Amino acid sequence: MKSTAVFVCSKCDGQFTKWSGQCTECGAWGTVHEDGAAVANPSSGARGKAKPAGKVGSFAALDETLAVPVPTELRWWDEILSGGIVNGSVTLLGGEPGIGKSTLTAQLAIQIARQNRSVLYVTGEESPSQVGARLKRLAGAVLPNTLSFLDETDALTVAATIRAQKPALTIVDSIQTMRMSEVTGEPGNPTQVKASAAVINEAAKDVGASVILVGQVNKDGDLAGPRLLEHLVDTVLM
Repeated sequence: MKSTAVFVCSKCDGQFTKWSGQCTECGAWGTVHEDGAAVANPSSGARGKAKPAGKVGSFAALDETLAVPVPTELRWWDEILSGGIVNGSVTLLGGEPGIGKSTLTAQLAIQIARQNRSVLYVTGEESPSQVGARLKRLAGAVLPNTLSFLDETDALTVAATIRAQKPALTIVDSIQTMRMSEVTGEPGNPTQVKASAAVINEAAKDVGASVILVGQVNKDGDLAGPRLLEHLVDTVLM
């Protein structure tokens, strides 16, 4: 079956089969990029192989306690997240550079670690030493042993580490620094951001690990690939 290239607008998430300098959906200029994926062309006349039926489960058999927010005991976080962090949830925290996103996530990391719960801090934006210095300054004491870092920008490695370590909380700072060698484009490109967020989100759901994705806003005040990420995460905080 033949495939067709997909082009996506990072402003409105509009999808097209060919590139254009201006998005015909929202009118933005310079926002249409190749998605790095391909869609099947049904006009080719070929048919894919039949797939086996999916596994059906009972809602009555689900453990509802897994969807109950776990309080962070930090007033701002608990209020904005309606009581705390849900296991397996993925939250996108966005804002302009220097607005305090890293400080908020550092405070959260310290608090969760002090509850004797494991925290993994993925240092993509800054070096581990820089993040560590901020954590020690905010903690005002020796850091808990349950607070670890991963100096990595490969999204698949981050996802594999989440599955292996199963931390209670993972902080990725920032999602724009993540990349996948299998995907075209430089880190920060909408295609890379979308693909990286998707594999990290999948890992979080698989093991019930909560994830905070830190995102930078562009010159228009929007997160890179905003609508692309809105559909992947559970909560967006700006």
